[in-house]
Amino acid sequence: MKILTLLALSLTVALGMSQENEDAPGPMVEDGPPAQVPVEDVAPVLPVPEDPEESQARRGSHCLGFTHNNRCYRFFKGPRRGDDAEVFCRRLSPEGHLASITSQHLHQEVLHLVQRSNGALTRFWVGGSRYLKSSRFIWLDGSPWVYSAWQPGRPRPTSAVENCVEVLVNGRFNDKRCSEAQAFVCSHPE
Repeated sequence: MKILTLLALSLTVALGMSQENEDAPGPMVEDGPPAQVPVEDVAPVLPVPEDPEESQARRGSHCLGFTHNNRCYRFFKGPRRGDDAEVFCRRLSPEGHLASITSQHLHQEVLHLVQRSNGALTRFWVGGSRYLKSSRFIWLDGSPWVYSAWQPGRPRPTSAVENCVEVLVNGRFNDKRCSEAQAFVCSHPE
């Protein structure tokens, strides 16, 4: 929406129009009188349609997934790339993020949520991210990394390649390229 507003403002300035004085002459043509711009040549500024999944997710104030420690956990089929999924979660709530899985109990609850919401387990993004091209991972919401359930042989030392964390169908964590689109779980304060 901000881009469209800037585009409209730029168009207004380019045409020499002013919001304060709509009767001002059109843009000056070099060595001639002001040019008149026909109304039909100016495209109307239309609102950007809202993402239907995001719009539906914002409706209602109660948690549509489950609540754990005053945070709501919600599954979204997406699919979205890892970074786009994080942006989506932030739009749900200023303190929203891809979900952090900080205990075995929470891990099981998230797996049940995905199975219940999707009809079966599927791969999905959670809020783990590789820290500064190291072999260490952090949770995007700042939660301490005190629990993990990595797939054997993971995470691999592939810094700058597989920097996002997904949960596999078997429930194990996996480091993966963030560029692949898939389902995801968000969490935000209740």
